[in-house]
Amino acid sequence: MDEAIGGWKRGELTIIAARPGMGASMMGLTLSNHLILHTSVRVLLISNQRTSNQVLRQLISRNLKISMGKLNSGKLSTEEFESACELLNALSSSNLSICDSKTLTTEMVKQLSVECEAEFVLLDYVGGLASGVDHDSWRIGADLKELAVQQKIPVVALT
Repeated sequence: MDEAIGGWKRGELTIIAARPGMGASMMGLTLSNHLILHTSVRVLLISNQRTSNQVLRQLISRNLKISMGKLNSGKLSTEEFESACELLNALSSSNLSICDSKTLTTEMVKQLSVECEAEFVLLDYVGGLASGVDHDSWRIGADLKELAVQQKIPVVALT
C-alpha cells in the first residue's frame, strides 16, 4: 500500500472502496495491526460493522495464526492461551482506541479523535456514518477531509 500511494500523509483523507466481501475490512485491520504493534502511532479504529471484542479477536487470530473458529471455541492449547494473553496485554497497553458505536456522526468522529489524540484514524465502513442529520456522502467526505486537515493526521475510510 505504501508503494501504491506513497505512504499515509498527514492531512489527507484516503477512501478505499470495495464491494462487500472483498476484504477491505481485513485490509484495514492489517494496516491498523501494523501501526499498533510496530510503531508508536496513536490509532483510532472505528468499526460500525464489528464490536471491539470482535476486532480484538481478529487481531489475536491474525497475529497468532489461530483460526477464528478455534479462538471462539476457547479450545486453545496452554501455549496458545498464554500467547493470546500476552498479545492482549500488548494491545491494551498500545496506542489503540476502538470505537464500535453504530450511531456515529462525523462530528462525533472528530470529537473522538481529539479525545484520544489520534495520529491515524481508520473508519471501517464510512457508509454507516451520518453528517449531522443526513447521510449525504459528499458532506461526510468533506467532514472527514476537514478532520484530516485540521488535525494534520491521515484518515482512511473504507467503504
